[in-house]
Amino acid sequence: MIKPQYSNVSSRSDVDLSTSLNPWLKLGIPLIAANMD
Repeated sequence: MIKPQYSNVSSRSDVDLSTSLNPWLKLGIPLIAANMD
């Protein structure tokens, strides 16, 4: 279960969800695998 807690982030737009594939290539979208049944 996930419980909400305090965070130092002042705004949701300040969060960086980009993914670094290597030192010179960065995707501007989150890359998360999910199981699909």
